[in-house]
Amino acid sequence: MSFTTPKTWTAEVLTSSDMNTYIRDNQNALKANIALGAASELTISGGVVTKTQSYHTIDTESDGATDDLDTINGGAAGDILIFSPAHTDRTVVVIDGTGNIDCDADITLDATSEYVVLIYDGSNWQLLAKRVV
Repeated sequence: MSFTTPKTWTAEVLTSSDMNTYIRDNQNALKANIALGAASELTISGGVVTKTQSYHTIDTESDGATDDLDTINGGAAGDILIFSPAHTDRTVVVIDGTGNIDCDADITLDATSEYVVLIYDGSNWQLLAKRVV
């Protein structure tokens, strides 16, 4: 869900459609992209995950020992994405430059205390920060 440009109100009647579009939907967009809340788990499938909020854990396909993540679907320009591996016994390798992730070099995440922070530029997810221990 994306943010809707606020409406300039005049003397018209406030309708339920306006309430849903300009208040409920924008509140949900802000919650999904600013207030992180609890992480939801994404599972890699063919090197791909689809962002549904700003904070995720990422698991390997079929609980494999290791898996490559090269493409992240979803997101709008300016979205921030923070993620960590879902399990310490499975390794997620963030692949640079194969899909739509630009992080200067591959990043190996093999502990739940390791994180990657990305920003979407409208085409690619760009690395902002990483914590690898």
